[in-house]
Amino acid sequence: KLQDAFGGFLVNVNMMTDTSALVSNSAITTLNIIGRSKAAGLLDVERQGDLVPQRFALEQNYPNPFNPSTTIKFAIEKTAFADVAVYNVIGQKVRTLAAEVLTPGYYTTAWNGTDDNGQAVTTGVYFVRMVATGDNAGFSALRKLLLLK
Repeated sequence: KLQDAFGGFLVNVNMMTDTSALVSNSAITTLNIIGRSKAAGLLDVERQGDLVPQRFALEQNYPNPFNPSTTIKFAIEKTAFADVAVYNVIGQKVRTLAAEVLTPGYYTTAWNGTDDNGQAVTTGVYFVRMVATGDNAGFSALRKLLLLK
């Protein structure tokens, strides 16, 4: 069980193997459910090998500038809830690349220049932001992406 930076608890349930989840607590005032599904257009996050990084990190994407897609690598030092997302220049979330509890390791994902609805975004500057929270873990980083069509 992980506690986020705001005092809430994070529960990770794999709905591919567990067909239901019961949350019972009279103190709960808000419940956020984050789903990942290839059908919903979310991209895969792949773990790269068995090495454990010494620190959290978000690397610069490559290629940059890019068209039609770019690779994003990041490192998880301790088990944490990782939120990796793409934002436009006015700070609106465009695409969620990862929103899940990840174990220590090096990870790779890609962004193909589409939003969460599968629509192509316009040429321009975007930012990828990674936030990792959990027990004794707190990390945030931002990198600039340039999409050219």
